[in-house]
Amino acid sequence: MFQIVTVFQISLLLSFSLVSSAYPACDGGSADAALESLIDDHVDRLLELRLPSWGWVNTPGAVLGIQLSKMQSLFGLDRTLETMAQEMKDELDSTNLGKNAHYAMATKASCQNPRNFSGVDIIDRIWKRMRFQFRYEKKAQRIPFDRWYRYSLAVQALCVCGEELTRYHIVRMARGQNDDGSWGDTHSVDDTNQVLLAIRCIQTQKTVVNRPYMRRLLRNSTIKAISFLESSVNADGDDVWIGNKYSTPGALLALQDISDFAECNMAAGSMSNGLAPDERVGAISQRLPAMRGRSVLTLKDPEWTCVTPDPIPDGYVPNYDPEPSLECDDLLPGAMPPPGVTWIDVRLSVQKTLGTNINDSFDLTLLVENVNEGNTLLQAMAQARCLGQFQFETVITSFGPSVRSVDGLQADTMNRQYWSLVDAGTEKSLPLGAGRYQPSDEQHILFKLSTW
Repeated sequence: MFQIVTVFQISLLLSFSLVSSAYPACDGGSADAALESLIDDHVDRLLELRLPSWGWVNTPGAVLGIQLSKMQSLFGLDRTLETMAQEMKDELDSTNLGKNAHYAMATKASCQNPRNFSGVDIIDRIWKRMRFQFRYEKKAQRIPFDRWYRYSLAVQALCVCGEELTRYHIVRMARGQNDDGSWGDTHSVDDTNQVLLAIRCIQTQKTVVNRPYMRRLLRNSTIKAISFLESSVNADGDDVWIGNKYSTPGALLALQDISDFAECNMAAGSMSNGLAPDERVGAISQRLPAMRGRSVLTLKDPEWTCVTPDPIPDGYVPNYDPEPSLECDDLLPGAMPPPGVTWIDVRLSVQKTLGTNINDSFDLTLLVENVNEGNTLLQAMAQARCLGQFQFETVITSFGPSVRSVDGLQADTMNRQYWSLVDAGTEKSLPLGAGRYQPSDEQHILFKLSTW
């Protein structure tokens, strides 16, 4: 359970903390030897997660993370950029605004031209999607079509690539702020992090500098956003987060150089407290720039240059297989468990109605028998699908596979719906996603349609 950090808790955490007392995101200095070693571990892990194509599940995100943190370590960059260009062309009609922004910033970070990256003008693609962000469903809207997180990534991309934002887009962004200083209909730390970074980037543009009203508008938005993020600091056991574990890296970079809040080093210490073995591309890529203390605003510097990457190590071949087999031949049990393997039973249930209390009623419930102990939840789901008991669809994200549809009902992501995974016995969310969580014998897992 999260709780707001008190003065007593701050003193206690400072007394017992074993992490470094200073971090680049907090003091603007350089990484010490211990932090430098941790950055190396994160980069090494990303390189282990490289796919045979020389890309990643989220190629631009991984490229951006490494380029901002340890550029010389990205060996085989030319092959990765070829893959990124092909992925971008393949996704031409389906790429959302945020992904286009990541493509533009990864291209810029690699000293390539986002106006002509393998024949594609990424900046033009972003501008075309920006045109209808605040007018859809035949009326003006307060929240952008692609939501604040993706919209602000696009503003960052345009800004660091030298594009002048229009007064219209800037004013709509500032006026979309909530009374508490946040952005988004869920008062999101993640949304606020990205909008604040976007505001910081555009504050030196002519559209703002030459208009006192615009300067005041953005200055007031910045003050309120800082207050919101500082109030979002909370303690979780021995850790201190700004929002949660995954929003903290973005918050540290958004507040860098504009806030001296007391808990900065503690939050940075919690963020830098080791690399979990099951962490995926998305979490690692987001954490790397924060550990280095280098946000995407660095790309705005006209002196930004690239170094020659290290040579490809002898014998290196990227071969990461992102997910275990979901083939029926590999999952369906035989008459007896294989030697050394124990079978378990897992119960799966589904709640399709928003707002339903856990265990009130289930739209579907089934028992998946003879699941190999140690298999993931996703494999148990696939085993039930092979038997005709269960239907689902997933999408691959940089955080691993995400359940998109269950029993024929797809979560409406535009309305912030998602399928939450809950232990029906404890009524607590599962600590890992379906592709990493290993259920226990007789565990009852609920797929609950929720909103965020």
